[in-house]
Amino acid sequence: MKKFILSLVSASVIGLSSSAQSFEGQINYSIEIKGEYAAMLSGMLPNSIDVYASGKDFLIRKNGGMKPAPDVLTKGDEKAAYILMHNKKTAYKISDNDKKKEKPAIENKGEETVNGYKCTKYLVKFPKDEKAEVYQYMWYTKDIKIAQPKGSELFISDMEGFPVKIDQYATVSQMGTTMTINQEMVLTKITETKPSASLFEVPKKYKIEAYDEEKLLKSAQE
Repeated sequence: MKKFILSLVSASVIGLSSSAQSFEGQINYSIEIKGEYAAMLSGMLPNSIDVYASGKDFLIRKNGGMKPAPDVLTKGDEKAAYILMHNKKTAYKISDNDKKKEKPAIENKGEETVNGYKCTKYLVKFPKDEKAEVYQYMWYTKDIKIAQPKGSELFISDMEGFPVKIDQYATVSQMGTTMTINQEMVLTKITETKPSASLFEVPKKYKIEAYDEEKLLKSAQE
């Protein structure tokens, strides 16, 4: 089960090239675990997300949980992303030339108001794989004028606007047991203060390796 949980934690923050934009600051989301397994999983999975933005660069950081989730740094000019495993002092690089994942299916579910923002609600279904089946409802608003990183489950570049709420369902199976993990992510704060430039650089002492999912998951469990 740990492998599936770590896979979901890392997959949900993978991003590639960033959209050009002028916002500099921090965007915060809260995370609530819901459903049948909420009591068991709440202490194992992250409880919040911080997104730092500077020009074309973004850092996505998940907080809390059984083990620290990797940070994900997207470098717009490089058209690349780095998954930063701090416990191993290693950065796994995903370039824009790497094999692209199949795009999710997106359905418009109408208009709703969330936390005072007028939003369009979408159902997003991600391609199935051997690890998990993932779909999520996303509430996007055009009232927040911030562009977003591309290629992430947190941000879907094919949709206009900015996500105010994301309700994600992931069904995983292991050793004959199937469980659905429900994470609700809600925008809580936007701060327009320039982040430290060091957040958007791979630490000098980190080893840079090509992205390898199995190696990443092994590193996360150590």
